[in-house]
Amino acid sequence: MSLSFISAGTLDVPVFAFGMDVPDRTGLARFVPAPLVMTAIPMTIGVLRRANGEVVIIDAGLSRAEIAGPIRELGLQGLTMAVRGGPGVSAVEQLKARGIAPEDVTTIVATHLHLDHIGGYRDFPRASVVAPAAEFAAARRLGTRAGYVHVKEILASGRSRPVLLDREPKHGFPGWLDVFGDGEIVLLDARGHTAGSVAVLLTDRASGRSVLHAGDAAYQPHEYLSGKPSFFARLTRFREDWLKQTWGHLRNFRSAFPETPVLLSHDPRASHDLCTAFRL
Repeated sequence: MSLSFISAGTLDVPVFAFGMDVPDRTGLARFVPAPLVMTAIPMTIGVLRRANGEVVIIDAGLSRAEIAGPIRELGLQGLTMAVRGGPGVSAVEQLKARGIAPEDVTTIVATHLHLDHIGGYRDFPRASVVAPAAEFAAARRLGTRAGYVHVKEILASGRSRPVLLDREPKHGFPGWLDVFGDGEIVLLDARGHTAGSVAVLLTDRASGRSVLHAGDAAYQPHEYLSGKPSFFARLTRFREDWLKQTWGHLRNFRSAFPETPVLLSHDPRASHDLCTAFRL
């Protein structure tokens, strides 16, 4: 199968901030203040092997070095980036274990450029980084404090590939771009979480199966289905009106294409299901 998914480790986060309905199997919630009840969320990456042998990944997680030493590599932002599993769960190590060398990855398509989605670009020396020009511009303007730790480095590397979306509707979204012109990877305008966020429609042409990787357009499905953001979605949004419009596009997509799974990067259930169903 040419399309697969991996989770590049998990992060511990407070349940209340993500509005997650997580059963308390330990009974400890009776003794722990609600803000301190934690759960683990994945960092889910799409992997597409193309017919010419090149490999494209959708997002890259944190780099191997960042997972090994988050505070050393990321400073204060590393305090919230302690990944379970150690460096072996990084995208580069998981791909190597499955016979994919770092040099085989030629393109990283970013749903957006926040540090936990693009830091792993450092581990793939041949890969260009594809994201909308609006995302690169906002990342450069807003900088490290807004979570764009790597953008200056990516731009200086010569490996950035800013793209413009066609401003016509596609699959219910207001803009789109077919990255390679063959239908395998289609970017859909999903702005709101960031200025240039995209959802990425991935299609395995051999089997005809598709998945919509929606990045951080929401953290849990109930957010876009109900229209009610979690605390963290409100905290991290770029523009609320854009975000709610994107949620409407996601609802419309699910109605129009019920057979196509919608993956949110940090949704444990969808990540588990897709990493199992589309195993590398």
